[in-house]
Amino acid sequence: MLRAHPAVAIGMVKEAELARALGVLDHAHVARLAACLQLYELPTALPDGLTVESLLAKMAVDKKNRQGAKAVNLLAKIGQVYGRRAQPVPDAAIALVWQLGFCRCAKIGGSAYSKSGTLRVTVCERDRRSVRPSR
Repeated sequence: MLRAHPAVAIGMVKEAELARALGVLDHAHVARLAACLQLYELPTALPDGLTVESLLAKMAVDKKNRQGAKAVNLLAKIGQVYGRRAQPVPDAAIALVWQLGFCRCAKIGGSAYSKSGTLRVTVCERDRRSVRPSR
């Protein structure tokens, strides 16, 4: 079981990694955030023994979720989130970023958002190593 401060630190980095994978946040911001948390001796990676499935189950009860989809605050830059509220993100996209991390997760080409600002993402089932905007 993670204590509150380490869990928040890990969540911040994972949300930043997801924003980077979706093309919303630059890699330099993710690295800067992780370095800052490490200066305070906070973890930035999931500890051994925690499964993505158990974490997704815990996220399912978050008050930000809407219509059965997990909602995530995506950074546009440090100190600024994308959009006015948390964005719905498919479990598969969250799981992919948690498993690969920002060093191995390539940025998606193009925008992952519609003109209304709604997140549109598809995780390719054939190639689980890629997250792409939906059309």
